[in-house]
Amino acid sequence: MKSVAWTDAIQGVVFTIIVLLALFVLIKSMPEDLSVVMKKATEIRPGLNSIPGPNKLYTPIMNLHLAITIGSFAVWPHIFVRFFIAKKRETYKVLAVAFPVYELVCMVPLLLIGIMIIPYLFLVVI
Repeated sequence: MKSVAWTDAIQGVVFTIIVLLALFVLIKSMPEDLSVVMKKATEIRPGLNSIPGPNKLYTPIMNLHLAITIGSFAVWPHIFVRFFIAKKRETYKVLAVAFPVYELVCMVPLLLIGIMIIPYLFLVVI
């Protein structure tokens, strides 16, 4: 279990660094401010930043699916099950604080990359 814990810890640190680096590179490579990029992308592809989207795909069922998917990040079974292997009660207290903080540090940049990359690609590719 110790080797699994160390592997998870190292992989988590590497993953977080890569995500933060990718977000930094994306922000630095933007030709203009994000609001300007999104406005230009909307001019190129009307409906891109609105509901139901340019192809009318964002229906209430799709929104429910997205909410369930995003909400499931907090209960990933392969991570959540490892919370039960701690030997000390203090470890659970640390996990109760550390896991949500890690989720914010790691998942919010991924969300920002997802929000920013589509308008950016419309300006770079088109």
